[in-house]
Amino acid sequence: MIIAIENAISQPEKLLAQNGQEDLALQVRSQLESVLELQLKDLITEILGVEVIDLLSDATLETGRTGTIAILESVPKVRDSRLFS
Repeated sequence: MIIAIENAISQPEKLLAQNGQEDLALQVRSQLESVLELQLKDLITEILGVEVIDLLSDATLETGRTGTIAILESVPKVRDSRLFS
């Protein structure tokens, strides 16, 4: 499962990046992702009914986009299987 989010960079991260502190902004982003990882895994599992084995995330300060790939234990059951053909 792939999740792409626009405007995902927080104001403190933007402020740090705009003032020459890109490395610190990336550290803050990394810490936020670590804190949110378990909550996101739980939410995806609850919605899809399938365990999340791993999450891979990256953010770009320049664009404000974040991308996350959720590696699932199995293919989720969906109401309309034609969506995956």
